[in-house]
This record gives sequence, C-alpha cells and structure tokens, in this order.
Amino acid sequence: MKKYLLISLLTVLFISCASDDDAPQDTNTDPIVGSWSPEKHVSIYADGTEVEESISNCEQIDTFEFLANGEFSITLHFDYGSGCEVEINTLEGNWSKIDDSSYAVYGKIFYDGDVTDTESFSITYTVSFPQTNVMYLYDEEYLSYLQEEDEDLVSFYIHLNKN
Repeated sequence: MKKYLLISLLTVLFISCASDDDAPQDTNTDPIVGSWSPEKHVSIYADGTEVEESISNCEQIDTFEFLANGEFSITLHFDYGSGCEVEINTLEGNWSKIDDSSYAVYGKIFYDGDVTDTESFSITYTVSFPQTNVMYLYDEEYLSYLQEEDEDLVSFYIHLNKN
C-alpha cells in the first residue's frame, strides 16, 4: 500500500513540476518584437533644435507588428474626409537584425487589400530603444525626401510606443 501511495505522490509531483517547465522562459527576445503605435514625429536640425510634431488621429491607430519569428506587418491609416481609412492596406514581410541599432525590413506592400496589386520593398531602419517600451525609428530614405524641402534638417525619427 505504501508503495502505491509513494508512486502516486511522485506522479503528482512530477506532473506539477513538469507544468511549471512549460511556462515561457525566453529572456533573449529582441526588443523590436511586439506591437507598436506611433506617438509623434521628431525632426532634428543642424543647430541642435528638436521639433516634435503631433501625429493625426488616424496615424495614432497605425500598427507596426514585429513577430519573434522574423515576420512583420504594418497597417497605415489616413483621413480622406470620411474618417480614418486604411491608406496602404498592409506592408508584410520579414525583418532581421543587422546589429544592435539596425534592422533590415523587406517584403511586399498590398494596396487596398488586393493581393494582386503589390510592390516589393527593402529598407534598412536604424532604431534605438531609449526605454523598454519606446522605440525611435529612423528612416534615412524618408529623411532624404524631407531634406529636399529643408536643407537644415539633419535627422528625423518616429517615436513609437509598445502596445
């Protein structure tokens, strides 16, 4: 009888310990992994001045989703006069870490949800994480476009908050 009781007790202990082992233990998750929403745009000028620009209500519902498996999707919104609508339905693809401050993002843009109306792209973003739930995303390609209008602009980033 004691033998069966001991076996039963060990079985219960083994099962309860095994269920604890199933809990996620990953402490090496890349900081970019998660769902992010833009808060503001920041322009930095040659004289050191930083200008924060509020974003529209529609931009506030944009989502930047970076998954641990290396996939991502971005959904952007715009107000065409009748409320917020999807501007570019989604950008989907893959991301990879180049180094501690650079990520390569590549994939396809799906216009208006049409899987036949797509365009491939590849961009390298420089990012920083000044706080655990904050990401600054620097887009050098967009900066070049902005500098055509303003030669004193030396840097531009999007301030994103983790959802």
